[in-house]
Amino acid sequence: MPVFNKYKNAVYYNDYLVGKILDALKNEANNTLVFISGDHGEAFFEKGYRGHNHGYCEEEVRVPLIVYVPWKRHRVYRKFTNHMDIVPTLLGVLNVKNEPSDYSNGYDLFKNYEKSFEPVFSWDTAGIVKRDITLRIPLSSHRLVRIKAYRTDDYSEITSRQIVKDNIKFLLEFQKEAGRFYK
Repeated sequence: MPVFNKYKNAVYYNDYLVGKILDALKNEANNTLVFISGDHGEAFFEKGYRGHNHGYCEEEVRVPLIVYVPWKRHRVYRKFTNHMDIVPTLLGVLNVKNEPSDYSNGYDLFKNYEKSFEPVFSWDTAGIVKRDITLRIPLSSHRLVRIKAYRTDDYSEITSRQIVKDNIKFLLEFQKEAGRFYK
């Protein structure tokens, strides 16, 4: 598939560029913090479409996050994370005493916590990604749309309206967090 080959070539080139940056930093490795991630994933027809900004399936929202802190041991984390966690993690490593909730909706990844969902965003929708379901919330009010629910594992739509009712507490928590820094 030519499009997938273009993607693989782009990933290969990005890997090459990151390698050059890391090589340039190798003499300062004991004094350097490194964070590597992507802004979004890319779907290749796993769930019926290609690209991104179609929804919140695993191929679009699950991206790597590599954090190198010279004085921390290597460890693999399997908990929910998102880009909002990067600043609290960085400031935690730098021993900033403020709680992350003072300045972010994210968490310090090196602290013990458990999230019940991850908020994700696109141009005109937002999502609540849980382990079993994903809720897709419209952000525009100019057209009549509704919250949709999907199974997180295969991203198939759940047509039962009860699923939204069963998750109203997560919708309210999401709404509260999304507006916390809005003035």
